[in-house]
Amino acid sequence: MTTALPPPDTANLKIKPITDRSDLVDFVCGEQEVDRGVPTSFEWQDLHRVRLFGAYMDGVPQAYGFYCVGITAPSPKGIDGTDIVRATEGRSFVPFIYLHYFGVRAGFQNQTIGTGLLGHFLTRCIYIVSHVGVFGAALNALTPRAERLYSRYGFACRTGSARPLMILPTQSLLDLANPPRTAASSPSTRG
Repeated sequence: MTTALPPPDTANLKIKPITDRSDLVDFVCGEQEVDRGVPTSFEWQDLHRVRLFGAYMDGVPQAYGFYCVGITAPSPKGIDGTDIVRATEGRSFVPFIYLHYFGVRAGFQNQTIGTGLLGHFLTRCIYIVSHVGVFGAALNALTPRAERLYSRYGFACRTGSARPLMILPTQSLLDLANPPRTAASSPSTRG
């Protein structure tokens, strides 16, 4: 049994890799798929190139929230013909950086922890797309609230299902890292 976590000082949260299963002991965010996925995330991290990251406070060993990310190639079902679809051995696939699980402990939601985790995820994505050929970042929004959050960061729905596939293309990720220069921010050409 664990003791209750202290209220987080969200300005001083640190996001770092999760290496110990006890960091997510008793993790519950309220979304059943995410809550059930915590053990799966650790199995994937042990077996595949999936990584887990958590939001921590100094002196508190448990994570307030986490995400699980990997590169995957889901079926292109629901992705229209204008997108890049690769084929191998008669199967089509689209390589994405995929956000498998994302959650903040119940009782600590709506305190910017999720925003910090999502920002960290996008920063990692920018690094990855600079070094690996992928179409972009993808995830399935599990709730309408999550869908609205991801939409604010530029993810677009690609399927109309209850848990829509949402995609942020590589170029959009690169634009986040290097926003286009405007006339106001360009150096003056006057002499």
